[in-house]
Amino acid sequence: MVAPVLFIVIDFIIIGRPHIGNIYNYLLTFLLGIFLLFIAAIFNQGYLVQSENDLTI
Repeated sequence: MVAPVLFIVIDFIIIGRPHIGNIYNYLLTFLLGIFLLFIAAIFNQGYLVQSENDLTI
């Protein structure tokens, strides 16, 4: 959730755009952030399973 919030903060405050120009950029950034959260959760679960069972590759 950091990426969409950071994108909006940079767009509104730093660049100074008073309106939402292209909603597709915000939507794409939001969906990418959600996707990355799921990927991070999957890798975290895999790491926990590997450390519990002493699995080696």
